[in-house]
Amino acid sequence: MEDTMNLTSKIYTKLPADSKILRETIFVQEQGFEEEFDTIDSIATHIVIYDGERAIATGRVFSSEYERGFRETSAEKVYVLGRVAVSKDYRGQHIGEFLLSEVEKYVTSQGGDAVILHAQCRIRKFYANSGYEQCSGVELDEGCPHVWMRKYFSNQNVQ
Repeated sequence: MEDTMNLTSKIYTKLPADSKILRETIFVQEQGFEEEFDTIDSIATHIVIYDGERAIATGRVFSSEYERGFRETSAEKVYVLGRVAVSKDYRGQHIGEFLLSEVEKYVTSQGGDAVILHAQCRIRKFYANSGYEQCSGVELDEGCPHVWMRKYFSNQNVQ
């Protein structure tokens, strides 16, 4: 990360305006998605990364109890990460890695065993480099190829 950045993260239990603006800009305006906001926003925890006062990245995470078919055993506590977005002028500066780290800290603090996500195929290497493994074939989401990926935590102390 750039030495001049002052990165912090904030956790929200409701969709914050900063997250909404980032997602609208990145997913709707830049990438052309139409179905960006849904009912999951009301039950998810939202994490926003700031450089000083400026919101530069966001993601949402929620228990897989709200999604079907992701628990492999009844003992697992799996969280779903989605809507990961990094402001265009901050890409390539490890902001996404910082966001994943903050998400993983949050999930393990909640007793989570794993994180799953529906990655756009064009960025699955980014997630693979962060320890996520592909666990599905290619599926289309609004015409964009995606794959499910997951990361298990060997302990509850993600640093």
